Amino acid sequence: MIDQKTVEHVAKIARLNLSEEEKEKFAKELDAVAESFAKISEAKTEGIEPTFQPVQIANVMREDSEEKCLPQSEALANAEHKESGFFKGPRIV
Repeated sequence: MIDQKTVEHVAKIARLNLSEEEKEKFAKELDAVAESFAKISEAKTEGIEPTFQPVQIANVMREDSEEKCLPQSEALANAEHKESGFFKGPRIV
């Protein structure tokens, strides 16, 4: 059971100034949290492997393979700004 004395100790370590009402409130809330963890620890977990990643992680990258490229004329077919077989962008300098 978590009492006000424990809350005062934790508040002192954390350098928190708590009022008496806050100490009472946090004592009740922390006690409820501790009870929840006690219920969790009662769960039967024999034969179950611990898991640190609940969702299976799969590599989303595809294999790098050589594929046929578009011919230059087809790649530039819809480009409005092109010059000498290249895309032409705005001048930077």
